[in-house]
Amino acid sequence: MNIRVYRPGPVHLGMRQQVSSRSDELLPRRLHRPVAIVVVLGFVAALGAGQLMQWRTGSALRVMEQQQSRRVELGEENIRLLASRAKLASRQYVEAVAAVRFDLHAPGKNQVHRVKM
Repeated sequence: MNIRVYRPGPVHLGMRQQVSSRSDELLPRRLHRPVAIVVVLGFVAALGAGQLMQWRTGSALRVMEQQQSRRVELGEENIRLLASRAKLASRQYVEAVAAVRFDLHAPGKNQVHRVKM
């Protein structure tokens, strides 16, 4: 058996190994700027998305408040119209209008009614 001990070959002059000056760095120095740009862009994007959501919810809240006030107005108008209809349909009002406009009066207790043909 031919078994030899492994010995690494010689390092060629064209190849260099990058030596780290400090081993406690989290990122290499060449990545500081791209990482900072990505972090800033992410922060700006998050702020922009927050402002967009705030604008959308504010707009929806204004529309909801307008609809609520319109609903209250319509409810009050409906109550007023129902009261007006009840007044116009009352017996006293109908008799008063008939007496003024058409000179019609409700018959008395002992009156005789004759129908002309």
